[in-house]
Amino acid sequence: KSPPLLMIHGTGDETVKVEQSQVLRAKLEAAGNACPEYTINNQDEVDALKGKLKGNRHALLLIPKAPHTFDLAVSMKKDGPVMMDITDLVFAWLDQHLKPKTK
Repeated sequence: KSPPLLMIHGTGDETVKVEQSQVLRAKLEAAGNACPEYTINNQDEVDALKGKLKGNRHALLLIPKAPHTFDLAVSMKKDGPVMMDITDLVFAWLDQHLKPKTK
């Protein structure tokens, strides 16, 4: 069983191409690990994704046009990604997979 992995990649990343994350995703799936890929275009999609990520140990989140260095609250210039905050989404995923289980 592989450890949990949440990949967040901007499609505008020129330093590490998005294809690298997609190759890793494909290898996880080839090894029998479900790893859905989601493209997040706006805050409504971020909010809807919270329920979809529940139960997934692996996932690839794509942020259209985001460069290599972006904040979890993505805010770019005109023609870049729209303002959205994925912080709560990331923390919810981390809590689900890394928070100690209470007895």
